[in-house]
Amino acid sequence: MGVATVTSAIAAPRPTHRPGARKSRVVRADALEIADVVRVASDGGVVLAGYVASDLVAQASETRSAEQSAEECRVDVDCEIPPTPQGLDVIRLNRYAAFGWFDGCISHVFIGWLDAASAGWTSNEAMRCFEQVVVDMALFSPVWCALFLISMEAMMMDARLPLRAAVSARLKGEYSELLLGNLAFWIPANAVVFGLVPVDYRVAAFSAINFAYTVLLSIWAEGDKDKPEEAADKEKVETKEIEIIDQI
Repeated sequence: MGVATVTSAIAAPRPTHRPGARKSRVVRADALEIADVVRVASDGGVVLAGYVASDLVAQASETRSAEQSAEECRVDVDCEIPPTPQGLDVIRLNRYAAFGWFDGCISHVFIGWLDAASAGWTSNEAMRCFEQVVVDMALFSPVWCALFLISMEAMMMDARLPLRAAVSARLKGEYSELLLGNLAFWIPANAVVFGLVPVDYRVAAFSAINFAYTVLLSIWAEGDKDKPEEAADKEKVETKEIEIIDQI
């Protein structure tokens, strides 16, 4: 009995884990999943804030432009006074906020996937950055442009046209221009972000760049509207000088 008992005891399989170990792994996995959801929602909130801030700047710029046009029409009898926005368009702001949160969430998922996938493509960081930009522009940008136009048209809830017809008309009229403008601006911006910004902060970096881009566009639009006024004032001064010279 002695030898057989010892041999069987040695050969007997032992438990590979304690009862509490599996439960601990499940808890850690659940915690990681919750943390991932929080990070996705957090990036959604960051981009939402960027969209809201950008639209506030854009609406303020549009209001100033409309007021300037109305002021110019008051001295021109043949000019038709354009409608001036009456305060803040909250419904429009809500549309941008909703799409901004959605954009932030899908951007977080896509950027995380792209960073993980590109790790095995090449060991050269410059080439990896180039490949990330190419994939982003080839896959994400075309889909984003379509989603943006479809979402905005759907949230407008315009009853004059069926939704399918309205979306189709907007895609045909605006998609190509939006995509080309998106590519022209974001290719260099993506190169900077993918090359210099850590993956956890890329969504926030994109949101900050988008906000700065909107502000610059608004400032440019305001300056562009001032040029005709400056040219007209200069022409008036020159005409007056010519009249004075003629009198002399």
